[in-house]
Amino acid sequence: GCSFPHSFVEPYPDFYRQIANFAHKAHSYFAQFPSEGNWVIERIQNYFPRLKSVMDTLANIAQKEVDRELLSIEEELFLKKMLFVSMMSGAPPFSGWYASIFYTMDDAAKGDYLVADVHTQPTDYFGAIVGRVLHVGVGKINLGVFLAEAPSANYQPMAFVGPVMSYYEKITENFDRLTDERWQALVQGGDLPARPDWVNIYLADETGQAMEKGRELSGEIYTNVENSAKEVPRRFSLSQNYPNPFNPGTAIVFSLERTEPVTLSVFNLMGEKVATLVDGIKPAGEHRIYWNGRDVQGNLLPSGLYFYRLQTPSRTLTRKMTLIR
Repeated sequence: GCSFPHSFVEPYPDFYRQIANFAHKAHSYFAQFPSEGNWVIERIQNYFPRLKSVMDTLANIAQKEVDRELLSIEEELFLKKMLFVSMMSGAPPFSGWYASIFYTMDDAAKGDYLVADVHTQPTDYFGAIVGRVLHVGVGKINLGVFLAEAPSANYQPMAFVGPVMSYYEKITENFDRLTDERWQALVQGGDLPARPDWVNIYLADETGQAMEKGRELSGEIYTNVENSAKEVPRRFSLSQNYPNPFNPGTAIVFSLERTEPVTLSVFNLMGEKVATLVDGIKPAGEHRIYWNGRDVQGNLLPSGLYFYRLQTPSRTLTRKMTLIR
């Protein structure tokens, strides 16, 4: 068996509540079907209440972590029963509540290699068709070490060890979109792309040593949850439009530190201004503008690369976007 004297649940109670709500709705739906003599329906009807029970408990524990409340004896005992190795012939390889959230408990021991395409670049900078597709995928298990305050030990600092899926990014050409089956073959065959260097922040090499430092975002230690909706942005910024590429329209967001005159204009590859989206004094804060892909006369513009420029009396920012008809 396995011993889990202390465990840490990721403190996102709403995540577990959403799964519990899904399980409740699914059980309500399948409950209308007679299960007598139908082991498939009976198995489905037994699965969703089991899933809901586990997710309800995890949601309660996560909420206590957010509120820094101590866990009950029952909750601590629940965490200690997370996973056990089965030694019985013909039995699933694992038991415990973690294995029970799988519809087929045997799947708890299987690798699940998934891939998703998250961005498509139809053309290059000059408008030539390239069809590049960015995929993100997960590979074989890595060992993760996480520092957190243990709710089962009066929130004292503690190191928790657990499995995490390895992360990869792959770009294909000619609008080639990978399926889970093709990605699984790449993982099992070891034909994987180099991992992005920012994963070095949390990975160790085969000897247990820290890897060469990669890119990382500057930030502050997260200490509290506060909704500061009225907080004024601390910098002048122009975000990438979304969606991009787009058709028929797209949203552009920019931020101002102070009230000042501002223009937001769109230019074609020839440098000709084709649209003016903002021209006037705007207050400090975040502003969202929608562009419908039309010129100043209201005519639909052709497919191609366009530039949008944010300008104040003292500063200018420019980004590019792609319109596809």
